[in-house]
Amino acid sequence: MRTKQIKEAQNPLILRCHRLIEAFTKSDDERDFYLDRQEGFIVYVDLDKPQDEIEALEHELRKNSERYFLIPKLTFYETKKIMEGFVNEKVYDIDTKEKLLEIIQSKEARENFLEFIYDHHSELEKWQQFYQERSRIRIIEWLRNNQFHFVFEEDLDLPKSLLEKVKRNLFESKVGKDILQVRKVLAAKAKFITLTKR
Repeated sequence: MRTKQIKEAQNPLILRCHRLIEAFTKSDDERDFYLDRQEGFIVYVDLDKPQDEIEALEHELRKNSERYFLIPKLTFYETKKIMEGFVNEKVYDIDTKEKLLEIIQSKEARENFLEFIYDHHSELEKWQQFYQERSRIRIIEWLRNNQFHFVFEEDLDLPKSLLEKVKRNLFESKVGKDILQVRKVLAAKAKFITLTKR
């Protein structure tokens, strides 16, 4: 009887930062997301599914616990800190700042905060950029803490066709020169991410 071997990626995982940000944001009491360490896929667990489907998936995740990592939920405290950071660092109008700080202290702070921001277009673009930057930092820290070897697809300046070719050959050791060249670039970028503070 053969034992199932874990395939080894020949280059760093190519992850999509915006999809990870979505998973961090949308993970809640009804939804869990896992990141596949082997191939870089995000596995979505909908806790509203029938119990037998959930149990089958949970069994698979437990059986391969070294492969699948639960993406942490964004806590109320973390969300509040991001909102407060935005108000203190990016909002310059005193009245707007006071109103937002008041909203952050209220019930349903996140929903009311976002509603206010969407009604004030001058703050909306600043908020979206600030949120993306903070989320990216948090994701990089989480990936580093879990020893992922990765790059973000958004940071790569490569033709889409070549990138897809590299992804398709993730586990192949014998590949063409074009893929070998890209693998070197990916390895250098991944090493830089790992060594850089933020």
